[in-house]
Amino acid sequence: MVLPHARTAPADEAPVEVVAYFGDDPLRAYQLRQWLPVLEQLDRVHRVLLVLRDPATACAVASQTRLPHVLVPSFGELTELYRRVEAKVAVYVNNSAKNFQSLVARSMVHVHVNHGESDKICMVSNQVKAYDRVFVAGEAAVARHRAALIGFDLDRLVPVGRPQLDLVPPTTLPSSGRRTVLYAPTWEGEEPSNCYTSVDVMGPRIVAEALRVPQVRLVYKPHPRVVSSTTPLVVAAHQEILDLLDAANAVDPDAGHVYAPAADILGVFGACDLMVTDVSSVGLDFLYLHVGKPLLVADRFADPTRLREAAPVSRCADVVVPATLDGLAGLIDSRLTHDRHAAARLQMRRHYFGDRPVGQSTRDFVTRIGEMVALRDRQVRERAESPDAVAAAALGAPGSFGDPRLDEAWTSGDTPRTTPAHPAGAAGPTDQDPSAQGEPAAPGRRPAAVQAVVLAAGMGTRLGMPFPKPLTPLSDGRSIIAQQLDNLGETFGTALRTTVVVGFRPDLVMGALAPEHPVSFVLNERYERTNTSKSLLAALRASGPGGVLWLNGDVVFDGRLLGKVAPLVAAEQSFVCVNDAACGDEEVKYRVDDYGFVTVLSKSVTDGLGEAVGINYIASQDKAALVEHLEACADQDYFERGIETAIEKGLKVRPVDISEYFAVEVDFTADLERANQEVSRTVTSAA
Repeated sequence: MVLPHARTAPADEAPVEVVAYFGDDPLRAYQLRQWLPVLEQLDRVHRVLLVLRDPATACAVASQTRLPHVLVPSFGELTELYRRVEAKVAVYVNNSAKNFQSLVARSMVHVHVNHGESDKICMVSNQVKAYDRVFVAGEAAVARHRAALIGFDLDRLVPVGRPQLDLVPPTTLPSSGRRTVLYAPTWEGEEPSNCYTSVDVMGPRIVAEALRVPQVRLVYKPHPRVVSSTTPLVVAAHQEILDLLDAANAVDPDAGHVYAPAADILGVFGACDLMVTDVSSVGLDFLYLHVGKPLLVADRFADPTRLREAAPVSRCADVVVPATLDGLAGLIDSRLTHDRHAAARLQMRRHYFGDRPVGQSTRDFVTRIGEMVALRDRQVRERAESPDAVAAAALGAPGSFGDPRLDEAWTSGDTPRTTPAHPAGAAGPTDQDPSAQGEPAAPGRRPAAVQAVVLAAGMGTRLGMPFPKPLTPLSDGRSIIAQQLDNLGETFGTALRTTVVVGFRPDLVMGALAPEHPVSFVLNERYERTNTSKSLLAALRASGPGGVLWLNGDVVFDGRLLGKVAPLVAAEQSFVCVNDAACGDEEVKYRVDDYGFVTVLSKSVTDGLGEAVGINYIASQDKAALVEHLEACADQDYFERGIETAIEKGLKVRPVDISEYFAVEVDFTADLERANQEVSRTVTSAA
């Protein structure tokens, strides 16, 4: 049934390629509404049809977009529409149960795009396993899925940034000579585990404190479902906030405090100087669009450890809890004049959204949808040419597209995806399909991924450098870490996924590596008070399934030694690289048992057999044990202490003698001179 005001495609227009499906009522229509401008941009390249299931929603949407739309209330009407339209891609903006009626269409690629980016628990659902691809904002979302889901193929995740934020409406607030503070709380959620609102536990106190700030205008813009809430505590607190605003305006009419329930939140941001919000997409939208403005995050649970783990954005913001409300006015006033978290917000923006400038996300989104259209066309063509493929599809062949050859086509590089270098604070390595970086995978198989970590969080004070030691330049023009990454890439190729642990001056490390080296970053925020045990722990916690090869960030080495250890990596054998050099007090030394396994590993070992050079591997089956022992390490312990205590409990670690290759751990100027001599010799030999 086509709506009376719907625009239908004339006969000479291109056929529909993409359907944007929305099955819910007007209460949730905001989830679709924010995508409409992006879908209109997509419609310029690939014809889009809105498929709506609720009559009231359809009437509301009719006046908000130029896109054609159709109302199909019943399941029978939906399947008939899909049979007639023959679209190629279906896009879903939420986790509605009604989405599963649309998923019966086997001739389309089904793409979940969600309606925002936030750290709420509802942002990751097992329902994403039903979709062929899941478009996400960036590395934070990838890490969220990795941590929350069991048995989910992370290669289905496609980072595209936040297209919904590329088309920002003009500000809807009147101008003011006062400093403007925005309080934008979220709602209480459908059930307790998804309740992040501050309205019922702190809302009136937050507003009262904000109103005490000198020369301030307060804007109250709650989530639409706070306004319509029937939860008694939320209703009462919301009304108390409105009463406070009315009283403040009565006392000082020139203040112009604003209650903006129907305003577009994106249009409100521009006129505000600081925002107080909850864990929600609003805080991240503000971070993306106005990274230069202070952000405060309210925590109804008053659990800072839980908040930092669950919502990384809180690491670049002041956290508001009930116990600190008495000082909130002073804190807001201070942040308006002294923004101490500005640098941290820049790093966190990269963690959530990558380095995309405003506007790039929409271009990436349109490109990725185009790849899905092309992929679907190719698969349909292949099926038509192969009776066996038709039979396999009818029986439900394995693979995220219902046919293994479609998955193979995605992995083979026919539609390559690229993921930018990921920022400090990222919770893990990129899960980009390695074959999408340029080399096609062998037919029918995906190359094994190799996870590598470079520990680069330290300050390197003994060299007297004002920058992180891994950035120390070598005689061939590269830095130490660039040489390491080049060696790793030459050995493991497109199967490599590398994470760099940063701490001291992470901006310098990130800037030096991007874009030549596509790596992820993990931030050790406590780098000044911790040692390599905690940096390695952070990297292992953030890693994906499988073993991890890690390097100290100050090791200069002959890349050929990685070829020697590659078979052990493939065989999942934990090892440490060693040489037979004479050792002093500074070197990490080792001894072995009668079977050749390492027994002790530290700087204090006497009668050591040689030096551990700082290149090591922990196999997948041993990783959990090492994590447990690293957790037990003191802050100032080196990671070798964690290996030692794990060995005492049964961990088997082989020493791999790489004495035929040079490997220099640069601690002092003399080490750097020796490393440069070896590098120069290598360059001369190659010439």
